[in-house]
Amino acid sequence: MKKLLAIFGILAVTQMAMAGMKGNPFMHDDDEEYGERYSSEERIERMTQHLGLTPEQVEKMTELMDRSKEKRKELRAQMREMHMSDREAMKEILTEEQAEKMREHMEEKDCDRKGKHGKKHHH
Repeated sequence: MKKLLAIFGILAVTQMAMAGMKGNPFMHDDDEEYGERYSSEERIERMTQHLGLTPEQVEKMTELMDRSKEKRKELRAQMREMHMSDREAMKEILTEEQAEKMREHMEEKDCDRKGKHGKKHHH
């Protein structure tokens, strides 16, 4: 039972971290997979208005955001791979009944996310 709770805890933390990536126009890009966001250009424009960025800072921010976007894309792919690998490993640990309960629980969470964000996250 403790192992099952730990597994659900790990999955919950991972999904909360991914969901927490939304909503800050200064920090995150407009990746469709994670819902509606501001584009890099919009974020830089907002930062320029709020922070008074110089043209040199705008250029450096643009370069930084481009690099960061690529890194985040790579990390999300790694997280998806790890998540799928963990799910497969869990199937080896759980009984058939437990695995079915977990699958049902995950489907409910997917439906909840789809309802809240308008698009199902890919796992």
